[in-house]
Amino acid sequence: MSFRLKTILGIASIEAILLLILIWNSLLFLTASNEEQLIKRADTTVTLFATTTKNAVLATDLASLEEFVEELLKNPGIVYARVIDATGVLAQGGLEPILARPFIKDTQFDAVDDGVFDVVANIEEDGMKFGHVELGISIASIQQVLNEARKQISLIAVIEIILTAMFSLVLGTMLTRRILTLKEASEKVAAGDLSAHVTVKGKDEIAVVGTAFNSMLDKLNLAAITQQQYQQQLEELNVGLEERVAKRTTELESSNTALTFAMRQLEAEKKEQQILIKKIQKAQSQLLQSERMASLGQLAAGVAHEINNPVGFISSNISTLNEYFSDIVKLLNHYEQNEEKISDPIVRERLKTIKEDIDLDFIRDDIQNLINESLDGTKRVKVIVKDLREFSHVDESEWQYIDIHNGLNSTLNIVNNEIKYKADVVKEYGDLPKIECLASELNQVFLNLLVNAAQAIEERGIITIRTSLEDEQHIKIEIEDTGAGISEENITRIFDPFYTNKPVGTGTGLGLSLSYSIIQRHNGSINVKSVEGKGTIFTLILPLKK
Repeated sequence: MSFRLKTILGIASIEAILLLILIWNSLLFLTASNEEQLIKRADTTVTLFATTTKNAVLATDLASLEEFVEELLKNPGIVYARVIDATGVLAQGGLEPILARPFIKDTQFDAVDDGVFDVVANIEEDGMKFGHVELGISIASIQQVLNEARKQISLIAVIEIILTAMFSLVLGTMLTRRILTLKEASEKVAAGDLSAHVTVKGKDEIAVVGTAFNSMLDKLNLAAITQQQYQQQLEELNVGLEERVAKRTTELESSNTALTFAMRQLEAEKKEQQILIKKIQKAQSQLLQSERMASLGQLAAGVAHEINNPVGFISSNISTLNEYFSDIVKLLNHYEQNEEKISDPIVRERLKTIKEDIDLDFIRDDIQNLINESLDGTKRVKVIVKDLREFSHVDESEWQYIDIHNGLNSTLNIVNNEIKYKADVVKEYGDLPKIECLASELNQVFLNLLVNAAQAIEERGIITIRTSLEDEQHIKIEIEDTGAGISEENITRIFDPFYTNKPVGTGTGLGLSLSYSIIQRHNGSINVKSVEGKGTIFTLILPLKK
């Protein structure tokens, strides 16, 4: 993952989390405030309506009750109203479908499922209940307000995320542009162009490296000019040297003194350059370490994927096994309590019923299956962890003899999630002795080559791994793929640092460079053959002993 993409994802993630919290709290507050207003209005209206209709109910004045109902329905949002006493409905009005359904009192806004908030109030006089009133208030307006608020808040969130993404893109581009500028200048210097100064802005770490880089170029230019001047002087002295030997002896001694002084200056400058080179090598090592950590991050997803399934069904099976075990204990306890009454037909029938209820025969068969599945799951987890340890060799930093096939197999298991969707792996292993090496570093080489092979295959292909004895002192390892291949003009550059033919943001160009360095450190060789459209073969030659 590129530095620019990390910057974009980091800022966008923080912004998205903050927006979700803000939207959630805003909607909760808006819903709660509307619900409070609705309940307060409903309670006030129904209480007032009960008070208004009390005298008419006591007098059984149906005409007045009808007028009260009609007057109440004129209020906006009132869907229906009903007055009821012990004999039944005295007066009602409103929408027929709503009146026809059963009345259920609503106490919370979220519980309303028919669009009407139903409330009730008793008609009482001196502590005696003479009836009650029912009415319904439409919540359509509130729902409309909430829906409109959700739309507006969502629109604001989308606009905010887009602006954040644009800002992150600009920031990431600004940061990576300065690094790319330094890289391009380094390539020009490597090609012999000592005028490739970089523009230094700010006082951060990149600016410090840029200043040191420019200082190095200035000193190299000064050394080249000084050398050219002395070369020119020597050429002038050689003209007619035989005639001017005696005359120029003193001048030559003076020039020799100046030359000695200049050489001392060059020696001092050379030491400064060596210090600067060490700093550059340190920066390169940090970049190599970053590449390795990026590869390990990619592997982590595959390991998690492989571990998730076995752990899941182990947990499920053990839970089920616990339930079965409880049932068996229940049956055994009942047997122990009734051992002396086993001749009693009633007891025998009860025992038989319990056995049928828990399906004892099925449990006996299924327990063994569950245990086998659980054991299989734990074995798979152990194999994954073992392969991961063999791949990393975190506790093996010294040279030692190892089986190269174990390293290949453990690396294949680690990158299985990267390969299995792209290619089938064919192993053609020969009979090899153990070799003396740094296992973790060779595993890193295998990982880089296998991941590159999988990424070179566009749809579905084959990756073939061959091992054999090259001679009495060396072994040979070939990793072949049926991918897109490498063009002739690029095949000579694939081991160069920072070179990559992958899209921007998908690689640093250090994987094969690091692999080349590791093989060289093992006194071996790495070669490549490729045909565009057919595939690529990487050949490793490694000695049996350091």
